[in-house]
Amino acid sequence: MASPRAECYLDATGTGAEINLFQDLLRMDSEVILGQLEDCGTETHLQFDGPSGTTHAHVYSVPDTQWLLVRLDSEVQATGERPSGADEPVGGLRLE
Repeated sequence: MASPRAECYLDATGTGAEINLFQDLLRMDSEVILGQLEDCGTETHLQFDGPSGTTHAHVYSVPDTQWLLVRLDSEVQATGERPSGADEPVGGLRLE
């Protein structure tokens, strides 16, 4: 599930229709991210190179569910220059 803005970002990554959140987008093993969430509570932050440069990922576990919410900010957004709609989450992921 992804917002319209997220769909545009995902199209820019060029990874194709079937995107794996951990491998294709965050470029980290799921066990690492899930371990960080277990250690730190409900939120963890990551940084990686995206199609628009350095990207900051904020991964949140949604309470009482098996879902994750991921918000991505480009380096420009992270420094305070936020374009319209920048607070939209990229998408959700249900853990199975």
